[in-house]
Amino acid sequence: MAIKKGPKMIDELVRKRASGLGFKTIASDLRISKNTVKSRLKEVGGFEVADAQKLLSSGIKPKSLEFTPHWSDKIEWSRTLAEVEGGTPIKEFWEGLSESPVQDLRHVPYESFWREFRRRHPSLNIHYHKTHEPGQRSEIDYKGDSPGLGYVERTTGEFVDCRLFGMVLCNSRMFFPYATVDEKQASWLAGVRGGDLNILVGSRQALLWTTQNVQ
Repeated sequence: MAIKKGPKMIDELVRKRASGLGFKTIASDLRISKNTVKSRLKEVGGFEVADAQKLLSSGIKPKSLEFTPHWSDKIEWSRTLAEVEGGTPIKEFWEGLSESPVQDLRHVPYESFWREFRRRHPSLNIHYHKTHEPGQRSEIDYKGDSPGLGYVERTTGEFVDCRLFGMVLCNSRMFFPYATVDEKQASWLAGVRGGDLNILVGSRQALLWTTQNVQ
């Protein structure tokens, strides 16, 4: 079963790499791409087998080595929290921060900043909302762990776990779900194609039908 991309996955990545497994084998075991394996191991300093073994023997649990964006150390998060709790809109605070030449955060999207702030302070009652014109934007992603989602293989009787892919239109919030057996590129692209056919093409057909009936 594929593992959610977070501390639990990093834990498994480091343990498997420390045991001497190669990137391709680890990717197959966790049902993720080889590039994801490499990038996550580099982020936590466990790319080489010896490095992964040192992480395990150091007494630091791999699951505590959660991914942190490289730009996050340029931000005073305690000050950010104080500003937001004091009533400053988080986007307004970010706009001033991103324009500062000292931090040099010009290439960091607001969405990335917001998600990192939310990760650090999950108990805060803040919400992220974006407004887009019709037809301007859609968003896609995998949900992560989806307990109970899957199918029974008829020939073996085995239950096969699946991953939940989703596409949403940012204006109408129309949603398209798609189940895949893993999160690799081929499955991801199949989800994108399915969303295009069912949401985008379906929306155009519905609009055409409505226009014809109005006339």
